[in-house]
Amino acid sequence: MAVYPVIMCGGAGVRLWPASRPDRPKPFAQLIGPRSSFQETVLRVAPLGHCVVVGGIAHAGLIAAQLAQLGVTADVLLEPEGRESAAAMAAAALHILARDREGLMVVVAADHHIPDAAAFQADVRTALEPAKLGRIVTLGVKPTTPSSAYGYIKPVAGQGARLIEAFVEKPDRARAVEYLAHGYLWNSGNFVLPAELLIRELTSHAPEILTAARAGLAQAVEVDGTWRLGEGFLASPKLSIDYAVMEKTGRAMVLPVEFAWSDLGAWDAVMDGLAQDEMGNHLQGKAVALDTAGSLIRAGAGTQVIAIGLRNLAVVSELGKILVCDLDSSQSVKAGVEALRGLGPAGFSSLEEASTWYDQWVRTAALPLWWTLGTDHDRGGYLEALSVNGDPRPAPRRGRVQGRMIFTFAQAGAMGWAGPWRAAARHGIDYLTQHFLRPDGLIRTLVSLHGEPLDETAAVYDQAFTLLGLASLHAVDPGHVDLVKL
Repeated sequence: MAVYPVIMCGGAGVRLWPASRPDRPKPFAQLIGPRSSFQETVLRVAPLGHCVVVGGIAHAGLIAAQLAQLGVTADVLLEPEGRESAAAMAAAALHILARDREGLMVVVAADHHIPDAAAFQADVRTALEPAKLGRIVTLGVKPTTPSSAYGYIKPVAGQGARLIEAFVEKPDRARAVEYLAHGYLWNSGNFVLPAELLIRELTSHAPEILTAARAGLAQAVEVDGTWRLGEGFLASPKLSIDYAVMEKTGRAMVLPVEFAWSDLGAWDAVMDGLAQDEMGNHLQGKAVALDTAGSLIRAGAGTQVIAIGLRNLAVVSELGKILVCDLDSSQSVKAGVEALRGLGPAGFSSLEEASTWYDQWVRTAALPLWWTLGTDHDRGGYLEALSVNGDPRPAPRRGRVQGRMIFTFAQAGAMGWAGPWRAAARHGIDYLTQHFLRPDGLIRTLVSLHGEPLDETAAVYDQAFTLLGLASLHAVDPGHVDLVKL
């Protein structure tokens, strides 16, 4: 019976703001060590079998890039929108069953920290034995502290894998102390089970989730080893697997495990997993700590942080966003992020304030950047991309990019930009007519860095952007663009 690790990449990780963001959520951030939590998870479970990754379509590039860095291949299912763990597991189970009717799933979260991979793998292999007999086995971690950050499982008395008496939500500290005294386990969210059994349990307890997962897979489009689930997936209710199945099934068991485990749910948990100096501090980036103890100081790229006289604080700076909080209050970061969102997009208090800021940014930063660094003043035309340091990224030129940039500089003229919008737009027109214009008057798709034709296809997309750019420039500079001739 083959084993298929299923890596779940859901969740926003808001409590780890600003390192965790919508464009790079917690699984893909470097929190402990040089690799992301997702990469560490892949390396931990890949020896067990062929991996299946379930993530959001917005993070397809991150998943592909981080797998490639490891040299690991996996089947990747991309959700159009997250629907919690039950729907994600349903889609993975159906995908596995399509290739292996006896496949066993080892379901893990992509953002957990388990430093002892060998111990984890050994416990999973122990859990596989009852799973082969038709059980859903969850791994229950023996608590080391009375944490109120985790859910708990109450097992029945016995040895090895046991039946489950109750699942318990996150308690307050006093209740957590009581749970430790009575042998409760932390709910790690790791599951070992036959894929076929999960489908049967969903049929009994949450059929609407299964129906939506089937629809999403039936509509899926395969692109380079990834399956992009269709819109039917969105019909699934948002339910965790605990609510949808585990609290209702008679097939559940828990295996107590003793390996070190953390869900890295907040900055205090991250701090616990990091190496610390003699003062109990952990410093990352260009950070200096004086008369400071028990603190996490994380300076992102382009940032310098000096901490003086701090105790038990997290100071995290990334991309112009700064968090300062007591580590004991790090579970409240989510509330702070929600309050910040209440200020409006990017922290603006009104649309007028946002409009003023972006207007200034376009005039003083974006347009000057793309005329000075984003334009090829040697070969002609506009570049495809720049690095974060402003270095050109050599690549063949696309017709649509030339049309878009002509439109951009024409719009700059229309809005009264004081910069050289006319010269910038005409630069693009000259390059377009010299290198992209076919004899029949249509625009070819692709030319080389030196302007030689690479793809003669006249795609509608390229024609549309060319017309948009030419028409926009003609509207503000009619003396230069002869639309009839072109």
